[in-house]
Amino acid sequence: GSPSSQGTPSSQGSPSSQSTPSEIKSAESIQSPVEASPVEFDRTNIESILAAMKKHADNATVQVSACEALFEVCGGAKDAKKPNQELVESLGGVDLILSAMSKFSNNASVQQWACAALRSVCYYSEHIVTSIASKGGIELVLQALKTHPKDPVVQYRACSALRSMSYSNNQNCSTIMRLGGLDMVLIAMRSYPNDPLVQQHCCVVLLNLTY
Repeated sequence: GSPSSQGTPSSQGSPSSQSTPSEIKSAESIQSPVEASPVEFDRTNIESILAAMKKHADNATVQVSACEALFEVCGGAKDAKKPNQELVESLGGVDLILSAMSKFSNNASVQQWACAALRSVCYYSEHIVTSIASKGGIELVLQALKTHPKDPVVQYRACSALRSMSYSNNQNCSTIMRLGGLDMVLIAMRSYPNDPLVQQHCCVVLLNLTY
């Protein structure tokens, strides 16, 4: 299934009913944002992000921002930018993301964005999925689920990472099952019955595990 949007911007406030037409027109022109042209991330930019992760390996704030940048670089929630995915993986980005997850296992923000970055880096890339699994990525994502049961953002982003890693990959599905991932996904669904993002990603993980 196609990945879910991360949310929609809040709606702008409408002008007061007492405003004149000219005031309304003026207010609307101020409130309408100018669409920014997309930024093209090249090798230099990706190298700079990864260099920041290396240099500031003990700084959780840097790790959060870098993982968020990698999430966007590789396509975010809507697309897969394969050249950038391959570049991040070949330059050691997967190792750096997993290292941040391991080092800051109790930091919910790091876990949120690291899981999001993993999802984006490996989205529809079989060999990157395999690489992440071989380096203990499944174990770290499941650890995030276990460590942060009261954080719905960690829950849905961890499940979104599992979603990508379990897609058409029997070995990863077996690993997830063996490590108790099925129970963790079901617990997340029961814990957040009214959260559509948790429910969406968990449902797709269940589909992948039983396909």
